[in-house]
Amino acid sequence: MKQVEEACEAQPEEYIEWNELNITFASLKVLERANEKKENYGQTLINEGHILFAVLELEKNLRNVLSKEMLNHIFQIACTPRDLTVHLDGYLHKPLSPQNEIRRVTPSDLPALKNYIRVEFGERWLEHVNHASNKEEIPIFIAERNNTIIGFACYDLVRNQKSIFGPMGTSKDKRCQLVGRELLDTCLVEMANLRYPYAIIDEAGPVEFYEKACNAKLIPVGQ
Repeated sequence: MKQVEEACEAQPEEYIEWNELNITFASLKVLERANEKKENYGQTLINEGHILFAVLELEKNLRNVLSKEMLNHIFQIACTPRDLTVHLDGYLHKPLSPQNEIRRVTPSDLPALKNYIRVEFGERWLEHVNHASNKEEIPIFIAERNNTIIGFACYDLVRNQKSIFGPMGTSKDKRCQLVGRELLDTCLVEMANLRYPYAIIDEAGPVEFYEKACNAKLIPVGQ
């Protein structure tokens, strides 16, 4: 513990002005590195995982006194995508925005949807969407504006298991415009109509988004 305290001892710092705030140069470096992590993951907001990663990467003295096991535990708690659960008993639709057209995907939509996902998010989610081709009713909804896809959300496709929500993605330039909330809500209503008692949000990135949007609860690590 003494080594950690010594590693964290404050050193004389030069303050600079940043966005009308006076912060230290070290703090600015942490924010810049955290922002790089956010951009790498295509996320909208910096979260505690990005900040913690940046601090541990930049603070070499602190990193040197923490064991590999301790670092692994820290990253597991703060930086690993977490699963959440949403109770669906009595879940009701929440009308949010008339500017987004939300509809269920048809087989003829799949080529355009896969291309959209590939361009916006890379290859990582295509595996799940491929499971939809043999479904009688495709468990994917898309958001459109002017007949252009701006977001999508799925359920019952991850590992081909029922009650799992995701993946979901929104075009980067359409985030913070209620697109994700409408897609999430539409899928959860459908899952409630199927009489699922709960939905599992698989490896959620923006935990705070789901907590606010649908009262999702974190599943404790190890369960």
